[in-house]
Amino acid sequence: MSSVDRLFKVLLFLAIVTTIANVVVKYKDSPEFMDGRSSQLYYSDNLNFKLNGDVFFIEDYHTVNYRMFFNKKSHSSRVISGEEQGMYFSYFADFYSDNLVQFTDFTLPNGTIGDKKVIEVEAHALRRLNNEMLQIIHWNKKVLCYTKILEGGVKCIIRRK
Repeated sequence: MSSVDRLFKVLLFLAIVTTIANVVVKYKDSPEFMDGRSSQLYYSDNLNFKLNGDVFFIEDYHTVNYRMFFNKKSHSSRVISGEEQGMYFSYFADFYSDNLVQFTDFTLPNGTIGDKKVIEVEAHALRRLNNEMLQIIHWNKKVLCYTKILEGGVKCIIRRK
């Protein structure tokens, strides 16, 4: 057997071991709050307060999609009370450990970020949407609470069936 054959076998073995390790890590990082489903619908409503005293109501609908491989885009819809038009955006959700979520590859319609009712820190986050990190701090069968790494604060969303 030539040295090239041995090298090929070693590289093939390393490729197989790496692939198996990747599958194990992806399986281990699958989020428990998805209950083994590939898609979950969540709802939240928020009262937001601005420094000038304005108060407004926001409703969010989130469809979180998860697949171990060949991920499908998740999407969210936001309706701000008093606004004529809602906001829709989509993104990929990747999960790391039980409590860390990364959203990437955001798709936003044009013209929605300049909305005067968006909280300033959220407007900042929307302008730099190419990577968002969330830490899940609580979940049960119906409720999922998280904090955004950049913004802080705690938000809770309710699972819909």
